[in-house]
Order: sequence, then C-alpha cells, then structure tokens
Amino acid sequence: LNGWRYVFTALGPPGSIWRTGYAPYDEQFDNIEVVNLLSSNRQYIFDFPGIQFTPFNEDTISYNEHLRSDLRGGCYVILRRGRDPLRVQQAFHIDRNGNHLWGRGGIHIPIGMERRGFGSRQNHVDRLGFYGTLLDFDESGYRYYCYKISYNGDLLWGEDGRLMWADSTGSQNWWGSDYMVDEYGNQFWVLTFAPYRQRTKVLAWALSAEGELGELLSEIHYPPDLFNLTTPNDGDTLALETAADFTWQRSIDLNEEDEVEYRIWFQSGDDSISYTSLDSTFCVQLDTLFESIEPLTPIIWWVVALSPPDWRECRSRFQLITAPLGISPIEEPTHDFRIHAVTPNPCNAQVKVEFSLKSTGVQITIVDISGRRIRWLNQSNLSPGGHYLGLSISDLPSGIYFLNLNSDGQSQSVKFVVQK
Repeated sequence: LNGWRYVFTALGPPGSIWRTGYAPYDEQFDNIEVVNLLSSNRQYIFDFPGIQFTPFNEDTISYNEHLRSDLRGGCYVILRRGRDPLRVQQAFHIDRNGNHLWGRGGIHIPIGMERRGFGSRQNHVDRLGFYGTLLDFDESGYRYYCYKISYNGDLLWGEDGRLMWADSTGSQNWWGSDYMVDEYGNQFWVLTFAPYRQRTKVLAWALSAEGELGELLSEIHYPPDLFNLTTPNDGDTLALETAADFTWQRSIDLNEEDEVEYRIWFQSGDDSISYTSLDSTFCVQLDTLFESIEPLTPIIWWVVALSPPDWRECRSRFQLITAPLGISPIEEPTHDFRIHAVTPNPCNAQVKVEFSLKSTGVQITIVDISGRRIRWLNQSNLSPGGHYLGLSISDLPSGIYFLNLNSDGQSQSVKFVVQK
C-alpha cells in the first residue's frame, strides 16, 4: 500500500469497515494520519490513502489510537499521547461521506492529563456520542469517573464527568470492570473489587444517557446532526439577476416521528432575511433578497436545522460576492456542447461568452493562471441550445484567466486576458 500501514478497524456502513493508517518514516506525510472505508470486495471507497487528519502539532510524537464506530456509518478516532507528563488528547469525527464533522484538527479532551488520561473502549458508544472513563487515585483512595462526548463534539457532562464509584480502603486493591450500553444509551456496569486480604466484592450500577446515576431512560431523543454547507462555496461570486441553487448536507434526526426542516438565512450589512425549506436545497435570485443591492456586495448565508424543540446551525457560515450576469439565447441555437467565442479578448470590465449546450444545465468557473478558482456559478436550469453570457470582471486584476464550462460530464475551456 505504498508504504501506508493500516492498523485499526471499526464498523462502517453496511458491507464496509473503517480503517486508520499512517505512513511511517515518510517526510512527505509527516504527522499525517488517514481513515478510509474498505468495502466487502476489498476496495477503498475514498481516494487512496484516504481522509487525512492531523494528530498533533509536534513534529515527532507517539500516541495510542482508538477507532470507534458512531453507529451511523461514520467513525470516531480518539488519540491519547503516552509516555509524557503532558498527555495531549484529541478526537476526530468523520461521517459516512468522508466529511470532517469536527474539523481536520479535531477537538481537545482536557481530561486526566496528570494520570493515565481519558480512556474509551470499543463498544462504549451510542448514537448520541461515545463514552470515556477515568480512574483517579491518591492517598484517600480510588475514584472512577465516566464522561460523554456528543456526536457534535460537545463535552456533555463537563470536565468533572460523573462520579460512579469511590473507595477509601487504601491503595492496595485489585479491580476490574465490564459494561454494556443499551439502545437508549443507558450504561450498565459491573465491577469486581478486592481490598487487600479481604473478600472480593462485586458491585453493579446503572448510568442513564443523561448522566443520572441509578436512573434509566425508556426513550431517547436525538437533536439534529451537525452539517456543512456545500454550494456555493465560501468566497464564490454569483450573478444578481440569475437564480442560483444553495445546497447543504442533510441534518439527520434519528427520532422516527420527527422531521427536520431548514431555515436559510441571508445577511447583507445590517439587513437579513430567512426562508424555510423542507429539502437541503433552496433556489433564489439574489436581487430579490433585499430592496437595494449592488454588484460586488458581500452576502453572508447560513442554514439552521429545526427539529423542535431542538435546532442546529451549520458548522460555518459562507460569504459570497454579487456580480451582474446576463444570459440570453442565441437566435439560431446549436446542440453541440462547446464554447463558440469570448469577446472582447483582451477585456476590461466585462467579458461575453457565446456557448451551446447539449443537455440541461452548466457549471461556469473562472480560474487564474495558478489554478485558483475566482468565480463559480451553477446554472442548472439552462436548456440545451445556444446562449450568450455576460460576466462582470471589473474587480479582477490584469492577467491571464481561464473560463471553464462543465455540463453532463463534459468540459470546455478557453483562455482570456484582462487588461486594466
């Protein structure tokens, strides 16, 4: 596998497993780990080597790694640094589609740094998150704590956790434990405890999914999942007078009787407006959002998932820039997919493109000579045939650019020059 070593596994979506891997002694991938899904026919689902994440900031480090299924097709990766007084701990969450729900840098777990650190076992998860334990001790005796990290990365019971058991008979004891988690997130623990030269004691207790000792839940309520915006991307430029599709990942509510609806927000300066959508897409024309809006105006947009009484905002808000764009049909249309002309070239404030489509819809991008995307527009409703496009480029500096059109798996590209 090109030097990559895959070492830990966890259940993924039906017919697949998650695997973590690293590239030892390879400067190109120093301090990089990956996860990937392995299908039942032994094929990696994500491009090799997989979804990358960064364990720690140090150049060289050793740590213990744990991989856990999130019971929704995704996985948790839990890292604990050993053999060092400062036990840096991180956790990462990747969903079934390969998205970083907690970011590539993950979250920090500030628990048990002065001792053995935060621990978690293979089946210590439910659909609301994963559990961890900590054994603490001093001259007064032992204390056993339980913690819970939510699906969205929150430390639900705080840094103090839940104290499940304590003993003050001294430090010369032997003990072991086992547990299970039921479908409602209730934990059931059994502990064997042998004080020095005394009979072994067997203790048992229950801890609910809400952290109540001695309580059990007969139902469980799931808030909407964390999700990400998809298109248009942060920093894209969209036309004022053309309808555009805004899309985002679906937020899943595992309560069968509940449905998730979405509220999409747009903000320009001090003005804001919102709309409700039952699907993870919304089509709107930007010049209809506010009474007065000019080209090159920044607009912030974000989405909130609603499943009363709970709600969840998307991970990050995106900004787009408005630009005038006009599209009109050619009088004698052709049904081949190609770019016919770009005028004027060189151009200054606006460039006009004549093109034709073989099928419905086209994605239009402008990239600079380094390959960086400058503009992006999705025209999903354009019919087959010929069209004229007028695009404002007054904000672009002088240089060489490429206009790319993508439709039905085909692409066309043309070079143009901006001269100021």
